[in-house]
Amino acid sequence: MYSYEKMDLHDETNEQAAATLYSAYQRGVRVRIWYGNAETGHAWLEEFDVIGYVNLSMGPIHVPILLHNTRSIGGGAILDNCIIKIQETQNKQVLYEHPTFGRGHFRIGGEMSLWVQSKAPHLKVPVDHYHSDDENGWQNVANFKTWDQAVRWVDFMTGKRMTTGGRLVS
Repeated sequence: MYSYEKMDLHDETNEQAAATLYSAYQRGVRVRIWYGNAETGHAWLEEFDVIGYVNLSMGPIHVPILLHNTRSIGGGAILDNCIIKIQETQNKQVLYEHPTFGRGHFRIGGEMSLWVQSKAPHLKVPVDHYHSDDENGWQNVANFKTWDQAVRWVDFMTGKRMTTGGRLVS
């Protein structure tokens, strides 16, 4: 563990990512954090607990935490050694990005596996994901009731929008 300014971070945390986290903490901006493999830059496709305000935990060790909103008094610890991209939510400006950042490709309405069809026939719109370094090819990663829901989710996962819900604006 090492300290960057007031933050206590994992030994393997990228220096640029640490500086960006601290800057977001000081400026009080809402951010989207992309987690992934810090060596390859491949995103993990996390969709929960990735948007919020950076703050510090209380106690003798001050790890960075992600608060849901400015009124929150607690939040989950940020996996600072797994950060591959940090983006502001208001203007979508990229604050930090791993040099080989990649989230792969998405396909809406692709081939549904027999398991999904038999176990969850009410889910009509599958979303498949493929990464060039993945030996498994296209894999089903999510299923939705409507096409619009699938589009909103893919837009969130690719950084085109900062929420998965809400009205779809053309």
